[in-house]
Amino acid sequence: MIIAAIAFLSLAIIFLITHMDIEAAVGALGVGVLLLIIGLIKKKRSSYKSEHPCSICNQKLPKLVRSQIGDGEICSACSRICLHSMLATTDEVKAAWERNHERLKKFEESRVVKSPLSGRIVLDTEHKWAYISQKRHLKKEPIVFSFSEIEGYQIESAGEHTVTKKMGGFTRAVVGGTLFGTAGAIVGASTAKEQIKTRGGIPILYVNLKIMNLRTTDSIAHPPVGANRILNSMMNQ
Repeated sequence: MIIAAIAFLSLAIIFLITHMDIEAAVGALGVGVLLLIIGLIKKKRSSYKSEHPCSICNQKLPKLVRSQIGDGEICSACSRICLHSMLATTDEVKAAWERNHERLKKFEESRVVKSPLSGRIVLDTEHKWAYISQKRHLKKEPIVFSFSEIEGYQIESAGEHTVTKKMGGFTRAVVGGTLFGTAGAIVGASTAKEQIKTRGGIPILYVNLKIMNLRTTDSIAHPPVGANRILNSMMNQ
């Protein structure tokens, strides 16, 4: 594509120099520029792909989004099961995913913990398995974990910020200045009460897991009400 673009650009120069045919030169130049742009876009897209497939699922690896494990490279989707075990081998990660496939096939949904607009904790109480998901309809295979594989959890707020507001500073400064002059105004302003409020932020539930000697963390935004109580109950079984 880029070679063809160069050819048309050269043709435009030839038309302009030899024949002084401005119309033909402009036409060839336009085609050449268009082909050059298309060629550069295709080249850029291809540069994001690796020649080597993921060691687990054999899908093409994006150059910018990949994970290195002990003996190969894997895609971001496959790395979800070993986020904190990057020295794991391909065989270990494959075995963990194979077990996950089997668990998902046998999974019997017995309880779903959810709230309006929240993420979900889905339980199979017979097998003592669970998984967490953001929505009811799964876009990717969830990590199905045993209750005994939960190492811990935490709920944190992402993106929150604090706002500090002074109350009564202007009034106190006016009164203090009237009674005691400039020094009184400064003292009056400095004694204003401060109110600190936290605004914004999205609660995120992080569940730390150890699955077949692989450590990872799964997460959902807006965990359901009572998530900590349910997780504590699961860990105590």
